[in-house]
Amino acid sequence: MKMWLMYLAILTLVVAAPSVATAKATHSHKVAGTISSIKGNNVTVKEADGKTVTVMLDSKTQFTRGKATAERSALKVGEHIVAHGTNEKGGVLATTVKISKKNS
Repeated sequence: MKMWLMYLAILTLVVAAPSVATAKATHSHKVAGTISSIKGNNVTVKEADGKTVTVMLDSKTQFTRGKATAERSALKVGEHIVAHGTNEKGGVLATTVKISKKNS
């Protein structure tokens, strides 16, 4: 009986291991900074520490300015954004992009 429980425990670990690896691969990432360039669906953002990060946009990316929904066309060089998404090869694939409110 004890041997059966040990096999069950090992099987559970083997089945669960890929799920843990997948969870790490889709880790959420935040990018905050000023847009320095826009080329197609790629936005280069310069963060406060001077590091540049490519934020990739797709048809599922949602844009907001303040509490209002915005369009992708609202992105302009020089604007401050906060993007949340998943780490991908070459940058961050954004699920959401918050554009800073314009100053009055």
